[in-house]
Amino acid sequence: MKLFFYCEGDASVREAEFREPLIQVHLGSGSICLDALTTLTDGSIQARLIDDGSDRARRGIEALTAECGYSVSVFSTRDFGQAKMRIRNWQAAISAFHRCRGSDLSSLAKEVESMVRRRGKATLGEAIRGLKQAHPAVVVGAAVLALRARSISSDMDVHPWSVHTRLFRCGHDPGH
Repeated sequence: MKLFFYCEGDASVREAEFREPLIQVHLGSGSICLDALTTLTDGSIQARLIDDGSDRARRGIEALTAECGYSVSVFSTRDFGQAKMRIRNWQAAISAFHRCRGSDLSSLAKEVESMVRRRGKATLGEAIRGLKQAHPAVVVGAAVLALRARSISSDMDVHPWSVHTRLFRCGHDPGH
């Protein structure tokens, strides 16, 4: 699950594919199970694997790196530890998004995106106050939809998910 939330917060990922059973790539040396197959915003495909330290993971990573036509990104528990703020925040954001199941969020997500584009940045709380015709929970869900679509970005890698979460135009450095 950590890789899922990590990918949700990775601005370079347009979409990620996770399947059960795991995605298998057939190579000359056998088949390798991927943890995720991502499409990056530049259109390229990247295989993502979790290195749990096992011999099986090491062999799979070596074979995939040598024989696969995709770029390969390997994640360790240390990587997930360093991204714990992102992972925790996206877990909360996705939960908020799912609580709005059944609501049509697409037009409201466009309104959130438009507000952020006009202003350059806004907090989640400002979006809630600015779109007061909608229930606050639905505005939050719409903001998450816009974040997932990569039409806006946030500071969720460095600050806790809250009404103070800053939303930016895409390409803005959240550190400023």
